[in-house]
Amino acid sequence: MQFVTFLSSRVRVLLWSLVGVATLLRIPLCCTPLAYKSDVWRQADTASIAHHFYHYGFKLWYPQVFWGGAGPGFVETEFQLYPFLTALLYLPWGEQLWLGRLVSLLFSVGTLGFFYLLARRLAGRDVALSGLFFLAISPLFVRYSVAFMPDATVLFFYTATLYFFHRSLEEGRVRDWAFTSLSLTLALLVKPTSLHIGLVLLSWSIARQGWQVLRRRALWMTALSSLVLPTLWFLHARSLFLKYGNTFGLFSGGDSKFGRLSDWTYPKVYMSLFGLEFEWVFAGGGLVLALFGLKLAWKQCKHPLLSGWLVLFLYYMLLARYTQQSWGIQYHIYALPYAALLVGLGVRELAQPALWKRGVLVVGVLGTLFVAGWSYAGMLGTPQDPRMKCARVVRSVVPKRARVVVLSSSEAIDYGVPNNYQDPFVFFYSRRYGWSLPLDRWHVRYLQPKTKRGASYLVVPQPKLLRRFLSFQSYLKTQRKIRVPAEARCHIYKLQ
Repeated sequence: MQFVTFLSSRVRVLLWSLVGVATLLRIPLCCTPLAYKSDVWRQADTASIAHHFYHYGFKLWYPQVFWGGAGPGFVETEFQLYPFLTALLYLPWGEQLWLGRLVSLLFSVGTLGFFYLLARRLAGRDVALSGLFFLAISPLFVRYSVAFMPDATVLFFYTATLYFFHRSLEEGRVRDWAFTSLSLTLALLVKPTSLHIGLVLLSWSIARQGWQVLRRRALWMTALSSLVLPTLWFLHARSLFLKYGNTFGLFSGGDSKFGRLSDWTYPKVYMSLFGLEFEWVFAGGGLVLALFGLKLAWKQCKHPLLSGWLVLFLYYMLLARYTQQSWGIQYHIYALPYAALLVGLGVRELAQPALWKRGVLVVGVLGTLFVAGWSYAGMLGTPQDPRMKCARVVRSVVPKRARVVVLSSSEAIDYGVPNNYQDPFVFFYSRRYGWSLPLDRWHVRYLQPKTKRGASYLVVPQPKLLRRFLSFQSYLKTQRKIRVPAEARCHIYKLQ
């Protein structure tokens, strides 16, 4: 009995050590600039919503952005739980962006806890510890565990849903079904892309208890109750778009994330998906371990893993426009718990006396550590976005109540598909309101309606792109160009 207690205490120390080290490694990332490759637009938008909560009242039902034109900027988007919690932290400490990263970090620590509990129930303590270590250093998890984005939040509720649902199936207690419903509701509210988990849970149920599980009233009550609040929220969000015309491309206007037949039949799409999973989810060497874990999962009929990956593949195909691109890597975050479980199983399979298996295990672990370390160094060295200086100049020379038009480098139509072109970076850091003008609409006929609605300044964050628009250049020569420091690397015009 004493030996068991000693062993459990050692495991407990190891568990807390893993979580503690993972947390400490992320703290330096909280102080990096609010930019990382393509995530800068979403981080700036999320920070904008937190800013409006803090300064203009905690109107949780009316999230606001800066690029809403002449209106108040109410926008159709997901339920903004994450920026709301961040804004609450602004109350005692002021508007400091590292607080938003801290909220993501706290949710990530919670994800590690729920993952360990889930993996221990599914595959045992050794798999849980190995998978936890891999999850903690996975580049994708590290990247979004400190991002000013809701992805760490949704992963927390997603993993909690998997854990509570397993307890509900096995033990059937009312409180477990209630927790499942609550965590699933919040996951759907924070990011509706988590809806695919319904197929995972359904296949999981049938695999463990047969088709008769569909007769369980608790299963259907949990599913239906989880959809009520998300449905009401997204109907409300839709009404915001219809009234104010602003959207994140959730269900209306502005954007399309769905794949097309041309995506599904193009081999490069599948290669791109594999490359993103290989680098960001599995950290290179982790894929070697996961393949052996997949073999063991197939042999032992670990249905949550197998059905999870099948559903994820369908999810990737459905949203292929985003999931195949490096700027849509956040859509792969749902793969993390399944990948970590596979890696944990792979470590169990390879931790055998056979010398070749030990060799594969060492190669896989060292490869994972190398890629994870290389990725971490890249995140730690994130440079400041060059548009930051432009935004500061805009804030100093443009009157506070003036409306601006910011030229965006994104197009409104991307290869025939509607695209979210709004570039919130300059708006957020300059604290100015107005319109974004997409790259394929840099023309006077698109600018003039905005000047009639009150736009009095034009900001060109990337002047080199003007070379492609000679007629627009000619028009700008008739406007008053404001002198700004050369290091600002942007042009500002007072529109006549």
